[in-house]
Amino acid sequence: MNQQRALSTPSYMSTTVFGRMAYQGSAVIGDFLYLDGGEMKWLSDDGIRHNDILNDTLSIPLSTSWTNSTVPFAATNRGVYPEQPSLNFENLWPSNDSSNFYVFGGELSGYNVMNPLQPVQPSLWQFTADGSGGGSWSTASAVDNTHQSLNQPSHALATSGNGVGYALGGMVTCGTYADPAGSCGVVFTPVPGLVVFNMSTNSWSNISASGDSGYSTYGTAFLGSAQFAPSFGSQGVVLFVGGQTSDRESAAITSPKRPFSQIGIFDPSSQTFHTQTTSGDTPAYREHFCSVGAQGDNGTYEIFIYGGVADDWYVATPSNATANGMD
Repeated sequence: MNQQRALSTPSYMSTTVFGRMAYQGSAVIGDFLYLDGGEMKWLSDDGIRHNDILNDTLSIPLSTSWTNSTVPFAATNRGVYPEQPSLNFENLWPSNDSSNFYVFGGELSGYNVMNPLQPVQPSLWQFTADGSGGGSWSTASAVDNTHQSLNQPSHALATSGNGVGYALGGMVTCGTYADPAGSCGVVFTPVPGLVVFNMSTNSWSNISASGDSGYSTYGTAFLGSAQFAPSFGSQGVVLFVGGQTSDRESAAITSPKRPFSQIGIFDPSSQTFHTQTTSGDTPAYREHFCSVGAQGDNGTYEIFIYGGVADDWYVATPSNATANGMD
């Protein structure tokens, strides 16, 4: 495979032409933040505005200081679909040793003019970092019968921790490989259950998330976020924030919304789901928001939420189940 790493900021990321990016996945590997997939808007020299697929895997250094106007990027070219598809709403799972990340799920962009909405074949992609902001792409060998039987959705609530990747719910659409309806309307097919990938053993499992002891009545979830809190329990816990749930027939904008006052919890040691109610200044409902988790003081784990419906910052501390607005 031919990947080329740019040693300086790609021209389309310069402050004079860059517009915005959307639908990327992100992962921290070593001293770099990697951004992959999604779409971008930029302005060419002739003044024409462009909407394009982002076919480069970008990295930003975290060991140096920069501003919005000086941030340096490195770029690894992904190639073109179907060789190496760049997808929207990818689930990125960093490895425990910070040497690589895996990509599970996602959907094709409507801007894929070479193969518009041609289904994505089930696969697990792996990006191996080179320690300098670049790296290389390959197809991971961790594909077994269980993996082949899984729906690989977009919009799942995904995270990883302790060498295990998690993806709760999601939906299949006309841009995923397994859209049973084969249409691009406003109603999509939800995917129930929690997909678990063990990176050490290359093994897959699909855990039920339905019923009174599950995450939701039908085990569905989409448009929310997940974080892994390593300091809770014997194997850490997975925290699910926001999003929507639905029955197993259709997922739509009118599907029930999961309030931020309820945090979903999955305990890997017992493979059980729990719900914890928060207090404090709770964020209004939002979707497509950004979230990041960090170990806090006094045994807390803090989840920062930004964007989505409102441009406010919030922090949730699961140890005492509070949510606080920030200026």
